[in-house]
Amino acid sequence: MLPRRWLPTARGFEGGPYDIEVGQQQRLREFKLDDPAVQAKLRERYGAQIPLDEPVISPAAMFNSGLLQVVAQE
Repeated sequence: MLPRRWLPTARGFEGGPYDIEVGQQQRLREFKLDDPAVQAKLRERYGAQIPLDEPVISPAAMFNSGLLQVVAQE
């Protein structure tokens, strides 16, 4: 996660030919956030102002992306 002060600079790099979205974006509020461990991690990262409309891509969405290919399997 980038510090918020870097966001304007980072957004200037969006949309380049190197941008690939591996997984479907969701809003943070779409996830189950009521577990105490999840609540603790959210408070640790964001304090009292949890950005529930923040776009995120979950590890599960990345794993299920059609853009990934198995290159080796045991």
